Amino acid sequence: MARDASATMTSATTTSASTTSASKDERAALVPRTMVLGSDGAERTSRDARAIEAWDHVSVAVWIANDVLWSQESRWTFVAMALVVGLFTRNAYTARQNANEFRHALAVMFWLVGANSVWVYQDFYGSVWYLEIWCLCCFGASIAIELVQLAKCAFRKGTADEEQSGNVEVSDAFQSVAVLSWAAHDASVFTYYNLSEVSRYYCRVSWWTMSIVIIAQVTYYLWFQMRMLYSKPDSSGADYALALFSWSIGCILWEYGDFYMPEVQDPAPVFELPKDVRNFRWIAFWIMTVGALPLLVWCVRHAIFFTTPRAKNE
Repeated sequence: MARDASATMTSATTTSASTTSASKDERAALVPRTMVLGSDGAERTSRDARAIEAWDHVSVAVWIANDVLWSQESRWTFVAMALVVGLFTRNAYTARQNANEFRHALAVMFWLVGANSVWVYQDFYGSVWYLEIWCLCCFGASIAIELVQLAKCAFRKGTADEEQSGNVEVSDAFQSVAVLSWAAHDASVFTYYNLSEVSRYYCRVSWWTMSIVIIAQVTYYLWFQMRMLYSKPDSSGADYALALFSWSIGCILWEYGDFYMPEVQDPAPVFELPKDVRNFRWIAFWIMTVGALPLLVWCVRHAIFFTTPRAKNE
């Protein structure tokens, strides 16, 4: 639920392309760059690229941890959410030097920091009308930013280099759709519980539509990164894509259970089989946790890397 892709779905591969052909393949394959901190400047050092990739991956790992804890209604959710707020606010601030990246980062910040963090608070301590309005405004701001970005992609004329190197506009549009679909998806779930039964029907229609879009995107993204793994065995793209895919599937199953079988969705001990096999919260917990483990291992490995003399010399 705290949904948090595409963020957005963010790509590690765009910051670490090792060859010109790989770089072209990545852009042509619609790889999004939502939380990459800065432009694709060739002057970036190996250490800079690793640092950007690491910040991106850690942000997403913490965001997934937030949802894993939230699915079980653990108070530790607030620790993870505090880290999410700090990391994604930092990402938006760092991306300010690149107008295009900043718009995506700002949309993600409205969605996760502005709306979802307040949503978590209300889920534990009860809803207040002015906080509900705040959440809806933040969801709306995120959606509006990405709609404007999509319009700019549709009518923007790229440079000759951009057009030749693989449709930057299309990759940008993929990013926008990823963030927009998750913000709209979360807004549908958020408003569902505050509406009459008639209005809830339209929320479910919106939820199903956005869920289909999300599943299509993360499935494509995982497929592409698995293909890239053969040509770039050291890439973290497959770990990253698997975490996003598992997180997306887990969140959608969790919400499906809350919508259609709420009577059996109480948090259950995660190391015991649930009393009811329809307890999708339990299933979602394990799907998100197992899927995120390779990304977590990558984050630990690179935390160690940055403390070594070799990293300091690069």
